[in-house]
Amino acid sequence: MLASQWLAGAALFPTLDYAKAFRAVETIHVGVLLDEEDMGGQAALADYERITQSGSATLTLKGGRFAWIAGDEAKARYRSVDGVELAATAYGPLDILSLATVTDAKNIRFDLAFDVSASRRRGEPFSTESVISIEGVLHSGERATRSYEVVHPQGQAPLTALGVALATERALGLAGGEALKPGLYFPDGVIDPAYYVGRMKEFGAVFTEAEANG
Repeated sequence: MLASQWLAGAALFPTLDYAKAFRAVETIHVGVLLDEEDMGGQAALADYERITQSGSATLTLKGGRFAWIAGDEAKARYRSVDGVELAATAYGPLDILSLATVTDAKNIRFDLAFDVSASRRRGEPFSTESVISIEGVLHSGERATRSYEVVHPQGQAPLTALGVALATERALGLAGGEALKPGLYFPDGVIDPAYYVGRMKEFGAVFTEAEANG
């Protein structure tokens, strides 16, 4: 089970679940924030640097075609859940491929901010944030852009652990169907997004939604 999506699926599955409201998805933008105090130990820091700095370009989907972006094009601004804008950069986890396959969106971009979370600006412990924006045509035929926020008040570790647990649970046939036969699987191909989101909520993730019609 190759669960190398952001936090083992913590941004992917909410995006897939929210995308069900759309008859046709045109654009998906996911912005995530990892608090500076939530990195973990030296091994985690080394892995973060390897992932974000080893490649000269980052994978995105533009106009229905996969594209590698770098330099100024990869720079971004992340709007935190408290409205504060932070510097971010394009990031290319497996979420890009999974979202493109499932939603058939024409434009997909994933941005990462490594900064201070909104909770820490309030004087509380660090949290982890995902801000998801989906643009397309709803089942009603109305064009709309919808934005969603997912926050876990204890940071990235609980969500990553949950993703690993759910992937293992599914592989062993403890939920969602029989045990998987030997092979290579991606979590989004074998786990129902609504089930995953439900477990995230049980595990302390907070979901909010704001709609802006386009």
